[in-house]
Amino acid sequence: MSSTYCTNADIVNTFGTTNRNQWADLENTAVAATMTARVDWAIGVAGDDIDSVCLTYYTRIPLVDQSGTTPTFIRDLAAILAGIKLYESRGVEDVDREGHGIHRLAPMRDWAYSVLEQIRRGERKIPGAI
Repeated sequence: MSSTYCTNADIVNTFGTTNRNQWADLENTAVAATMTARVDWAIGVAGDDIDSVCLTYYTRIPLVDQSGTTPTFIRDLAAILAGIKLYESRGVEDVDREGHGIHRLAPMRDWAYSVLEQIRRGERKIPGAI
């Protein structure tokens, strides 16, 4: 079972409602249940990504503090990864000034995975995680 480190609201806080809705509506049908299922799926994938890396350094999964709460750092990282998963699932729809397809979230994606790599190598610790 995937760790759930973020919520739908966290994705909205990171990327906005318009982006979340567009990215979650893969078939452009505006069916709320389908969009909710896709958001839940992306949250699960993000949790699996985080857990798979953190298990190499931390012995307890899910990553929570002593009160059982997800550390803010992990919640933010999960929201970024989940939002990017939704964005990438639709394919590249953004274009630069010359009309070439671009991945406008690539810098954010690269940062997130570099942070996970730093955690895996023990170079970065998760505040509050036990």
